[in-house]
Amino acid sequence: MPVGRWARPSTAVILAVVLTSLLVDMGMRKVPLVGTWLSREYPKRAISFIEREHIPPQILATRFGTYFTWRLWPKYLDYSDARTIPFGLAVLEELGQLAALPPDAPEWQRVTERYGINAVLDVRGPLGFRLPELCASSRWIPVYLYEVCTVFVWQRPENEEFNPLHSDCNTIRTRSSARG
Repeated sequence: MPVGRWARPSTAVILAVVLTSLLVDMGMRKVPLVGTWLSREYPKRAISFIEREHIPPQILATRFGTYFTWRLWPKYLDYSDARTIPFGLAVLEELGQLAALPPDAPEWQRVTERYGINAVLDVRGPLGFRLPELCASSRWIPVYLYEVCTVFVWQRPENEEFNPLHSDCNTIRTRSSARG
């Protein structure tokens, strides 16, 4: 009996089972797009804050650069996201190097000046959530603090209008204490 007679139907069944299990898994965890899952996973509130307060471009997003671009393009361009095209490996490596350094390091200033970065959208995760270091920095002003993400503005004369938004890093908001 030739292998091809049963291999194609078997492959189709296996593929169907795998896809169904993935959809069920996604459905169980991620279907409630409005509310808990989306609010926790994506920097939805921080993006709304950036839009509402007109935080100046450019913004370095430590994670979810694709979501950042989807929500804020064309006014805001992303420094990098999960795509190697158009950014290339060099930018992704540079982001990894920045993640290993404190925000007051000369490399941060070089990247900030080179790309005209005015703010950091710092999202909790592997390369993100540098809250203690950003809070301790003399160059970054915390303007939005939430348990999942933060927004810091680069301290320079053209960004002085954001000084009134300065937040106390000791009063980070949580889901239960934050509204909208």
